[in-house]
Amino acid sequence: SSAVRSLMRRLLRSISQLPENAQPHYRLQVRNSFVSHSDETGEARIAEIIERADEDRRWVLAKYGVKE
Repeated sequence: SSAVRSLMRRLLRSISQLPENAQPHYRLQVRNSFVSHSDETGEARIAEIIERADEDRRWVLAKYGVKE
């Protein structure tokens, strides 16, 4: 879905703002999360996952002191 593709772009853009030594870890984490949730079909569940991923993204950016 377009919401999922948009989330992936947002996550990858955010990862590129992190320190270089942290980027591989978070890229792998994002990839693994997408793979583990690839069988989700319920719209409500997908929206829930997207919201949680955005919360986590904001937390990681704040952890490294990156402004959105």
